[in-house]
Amino acid sequence: MLSFLFRLTARLPLLLIHKLGAVLGWAVWRLSARTRTMTMRQLNNALPDLNPQSPLVRAQALEMGKAALEIPMMWQAPRERLEPLILDAQGAEVLHAAQARGKGVIVMTPHIGCWELAGHWLQWHYPITVLYRPATSPAWEALLRQGRTRFGTQLAPTDVRGVRQLYSALRRGELVMMLPDQVPTPPSGVIGTWFGQQARSMTLWHRLAQQSGAALVLCACERLAPGQGFRMHLWSVPEAAHNPDAEQASEAFNRELESMALRWPAQYVWSYNRYKHSTPPETS
Repeated sequence: MLSFLFRLTARLPLLLIHKLGAVLGWAVWRLSARTRTMTMRQLNNALPDLNPQSPLVRAQALEMGKAALEIPMMWQAPRERLEPLILDAQGAEVLHAAQARGKGVIVMTPHIGCWELAGHWLQWHYPITVLYRPATSPAWEALLRQGRTRFGTQLAPTDVRGVRQLYSALRRGELVMMLPDQVPTPPSGVIGTWFGQQARSMTLWHRLAQQSGAALVLCACERLAPGQGFRMHLWSVPEAAHNPDAEQASEAFNRELESMALRWPAQYVWSYNRYKHSTPPETS
């Protein structure tokens, strides 16, 4: 049934997907107190003067629904239908130059816009291995793997075996992609700050770059007006994020991620709990 619904949704025009997604997003916003609470907590930290009735609050709820309803299309539609949806790729030359160095590239795509399409676009141009967290549902895992690997992407699970895959890909001079604002499970990562509050942050990207010499590139796939398509954005990570000290590099990188979230505030997934696992365990 899940596979049937995915195939059915994937056939819809992008404009209709966005319209239905907006309805879905607003319904979830009205019905889920947990979603509202976490979203407003992070939005208030990022924008202290934000009024709960601000158009941004409604806009991010609608964009959240669009992002969810885009997934069937991104996992099921053929390349000839998806590729024309990317109208522009700003900064593509940055990625090309980084890859030409021959030491691999770590592309970091936070929860902004359509990161699933970003992964496809990268694969259409370069060999890529994507770090992912396996689903607990066998049905969802099957859809996820089929949807993300059908153009040749390699998936690396968030375990020791997956990290070895990432190192191997970088040694071959290939791309590695990850969601850098995904909260790692303790004891992984470091506790830094996210909009002024304690937040556990991923440092795997830092370890990989320090040990392999890989370049670091940020990426966002911006959703344009409903049904109009997407725009890719790529640029190099700030120099401060190359600090050999993982904690200092992570803090510098978090400032860049905050800047990205504020650049596209409606399209950032504020409902994702960046503050979980943020309290260090007590020691006896």
